[in-house]
Formats: sequence, C-alpha cells, structure tokens
Amino acid sequence: MRTLAASAAFAALLGAPLAFGPVAQAAAAPADGCAKGNVCLYSAKNARGTIVWQAPLSQIQGSDITNVKPTVQAASVRTPLPAGGDCSVGLFPGSGLGGDAKWANGRATNLTDPGSNAPIAVASMYVDCG
Repeated sequence: MRTLAASAAFAALLGAPLAFGPVAQAAAAPADGCAKGNVCLYSAKNARGTIVWQAPLSQIQGSDITNVKPTVQAASVRTPLPAGGDCSVGLFPGSGLGGDAKWANGRATNLTDPGSNAPIAVASMYVDCG
C-alpha cells in the first residue's frame, strides 16, 4: 500500500511540469504588446517605455527597404533575430536607407549614443543576413 501511495505521489509530480508549461510560455512572451515575431521600436532604453513602431520581421525581410512613415524617435529596438546570429536589422535615420545605420539583433539593442538617453530618428530599415 505504501508503495502504491508513493507511486501515485510520484506520478502526480511528473504531471506537475505540464501544468507549469503555459505559465512559462506566458512569462517568455513580452508583456508590453510587442507581438511575437515582430521588430519593435521603443521610446526608452532596454526595450522599455512605449512601443513607437512595430512590424512583423517577415514584412521587413520581404522588401529591400522598409520606410517608416512617419519617421519615429526610438531609444531601443527588440528583434526576434537571435543575438550573435548572421542576420541583423539595419535602422537608418533617413528614408531610403539614408544616413549612418544602427544594427540590431537579439532581445534588446539600445540605439542611443553612449552616455545619452536621447532617442534617434528611424526612417527606414532592412534586414541583412550574411
């Protein structure tokens, strides 16, 4: 009897991680409204503050140039691209890829200059792989 009770308790424990699955998935998803698979531009550093612009990565990858209309001011960006991977999103201050690019991949990339909290203009972008 004691073995049966212990087996039932062990079996119950094995089922417990399944109950935690949705909680873990929900915790992994951003709570700020940046949809999974989207590139999101933020008003503050470290992918915080208000989302000022977002679009699916597939939409940006599908075009040579994605113009952001109107131009937005962003302090950071979150991309679904893995950090350190071969692909990055180039963010440009001018339309048609004009000006010096800031490059981003991974969870959060700050776009501001070192020692500054001032957001930068983002008017166009594209994805470069390789």
